[in-house]
Amino acid sequence: MRHPAPHLRDAILPRGPERDAITLAVAAMNEGRPQSVRSDAERIRKWRKAYLIGLGLFFGFCLMLLLAGSMIGGLLAGFGLALMGKGWQALERRPAARRQSPVEAHDRIFPALFARLDDLAFTHARQPSSFGHMPASLLPPFDRVEFGDILTGRYEDIAFELYDMRAGFEGGMDLFRGLVLAAHLPKAAPCALQVRRKAPSTLAGSGTIAGDVGTLKPVTIASRMFAARHELLVESPEQAAKLPLDALASIIADISAQMPWQIDRLSLQGRNLFVLVASDQPFFDLPSPPVLLDYDEHLEPLLGDLAALLSVATGVRDAFTAQGRAVG
Repeated sequence: MRHPAPHLRDAILPRGPERDAITLAVAAMNEGRPQSVRSDAERIRKWRKAYLIGLGLFFGFCLMLLLAGSMIGGLLAGFGLALMGKGWQALERRPAARRQSPVEAHDRIFPALFARLDDLAFTHARQPSSFGHMPASLLPPFDRVEFGDILTGRYEDIAFELYDMRAGFEGGMDLFRGLVLAAHLPKAAPCALQVRRKAPSTLAGSGTIAGDVGTLKPVTIASRMFAARHELLVESPEQAAKLPLDALASIIADISAQMPWQIDRLSLQGRNLFVLVASDQPFFDLPSPPVLLDYDEHLEPLLGDLAALLSVATGVRDAFTAQGRAVG
């Protein structure tokens, strides 16, 4: 799958000695875990392999019976298909249940992993400084908010915070559960705008939350790919001509088409850009014992998602810069 911002992904991915240092740190962290944990991980891998081999032999036997004209083969195959998923879930349940926030990785892995970002800081469970600038119309009203891991940094001339957030009602449902990118752009937009994912937009994983659009007005975008999934609203339709709307739509449509996740909300007000991606999985979630950490499987995909999110911020910045040059 082509990445929507290959240049940015290449810019932040560790190369050469940087990647070697991370690989060594990952190996040292895995080696430092108790022997029983590492043995448990090896045992789970062996069970998975044996399970897949057993499935192959079982369905091969069923196929032989079917070719011989026996109906028993079909019955056995149906029974096997019914139990196959449950068997795999049983193998997956234990590692999945023990996933947790990457406490070890904060000190041992993340500083090297994000070394190409400036002003790097990693905190947990505090209110991000950008949260106070989030427009009230971006989400429906809520009276409870929780924050998870928070990555603060700077890429080129864009300061950003990336954090997990849950917002909803005390003792009730979540209205939003997922990831927030808050970026501070070098120049202010001439008027406020929002992008909203059309239904089914499941901000918290269940139900459609429309939210109040406030004084924002919808505008028509030529891009069919964008219009199929999102709608764009602006504070002043008269000011819409000053906004690079087609370029913004192209950025979001590319992300939607090429990444496994969708942008549910985007807001640009002044210099403050907010991007919301609904997800049940914490962004910085890494496997805990007995699963061993692996750079290719766990860390590089995280960097790829980070690059895609930052590409939204750099794309918005570049779109306004190009618009300014065209007007000038």
